[in-house]
Amino acid sequence: TISIKPKKVSLNLTLFQFPFIVFLDVIIFLVFCWVLASMSDVCYYFIILSREFVQFYVEKFQHST
Repeated sequence: TISIKPKKVSLNLTLFQFPFIVFLDVIIFLVFCWVLASMSDVCYYFIILSREFVQFYVEKFQHST
């Protein structure tokens, strides 16, 4: 049991860190898209797509916990 417990702790840490990393990636992507497209129709479409992806990921993460 001593060797199993540290693995569970590190697994919980990665579960909490991973959504934050994805969230940062989405923000970086949105900022890059905003600079590149200057809020054109294409960028607006990507923002809608990324919002749908974040909602899907949050729901999936909440079900797994």
